[in-house]
Amino acid sequence: MEKVFGGLEFVVVYLEYIPVFSRSKEEHLDYLSVASEWLDKYYVLLNSKKCHILPEGIQLQGK
Repeated sequence: MEKVFGGLEFVVVYLEYIPVFSRSKEEHLDYLSVASEWLDKYYVLLNSKKCHILPEGIQLQGK
């Protein structure tokens, strides 16, 4: 996954998570669009049941 998103500074691949970081809702939607294009380019499919679009926050470790 690092090869797929290596050029995007707002995407960090962490284990099976691919969080997209942004400062605003508009910026987040733009970043998701770009990330989606990169996923398509490398033929990567996501499980829609595990995708969280526009979450209020994210917790990667612990409870």
